[in-house]
Amino acid sequence: MDPASWDNTLKAIEAYSTVHTGLFTGAGIKIGILESGYAACDVSNVNLSNKHIIIDSNCSGTDDHATKVTSIAALMAPDAEFYCSATKVINRGIGWFIDRKCDV
Repeated sequence: MDPASWDNTLKAIEAYSTVHTGLFTGAGIKIGILESGYAACDVSNVNLSNKHIIIDSNCSGTDDHATKVTSIAALMAPDAEFYCSATKVINRGIGWFIDRKCDV
């Protein structure tokens, strides 16, 4: 996604100032991202380079939506740890995130 599209996306979700002021880094925070289906984010995406991302080993493949959601979270909280799973592989509910002590 080009920079102008990212800016428009951030403005639409009212996160533009959070990202561009850099006041919140997410340091020490664990963020869980639960995607619909079987796939998780693509950690090779340029927006996710140098981010600490743990993918549930039961996920299969990557998903564009999951990558975009994780990218937005990474823009808002660049120093956070990210834990990604999907609804179809996490039939145990949100326990996977709780076991990993995710904050959000």
